[in-house]
Amino acid sequence: MSAQVKNQFRVTQAQIDAFQLDGAIVLRQLLRPEEVSLLKAGIDTNLAHPSPRAKVASRSDDPGRLSKTSAAGRRMSVTGV
Repeated sequence: MSAQVKNQFRVTQAQIDAFQLDGAIVLRQLLRPEEVSLLKAGIDTNLAHPSPRAKVASRSDDPGRLSKTSAAGRRMSVTGV
């Protein structure tokens, strides 16, 4: 996230409340287009080359694909397309 965006972006109490209720919120225009492109490329790479520990966490009839990778004692990352 750029310093300019970091200084300008504020999460409202309503957004905090929505996150606590729903577990997720949309933060539009938080990232610049080039930052979104970099993240998308990373997700595409991870999906194309999953680790040996990766597991598909979505059903075969799900229109999206959700996979997760975890390592013992480490944070779990989840990606979806």
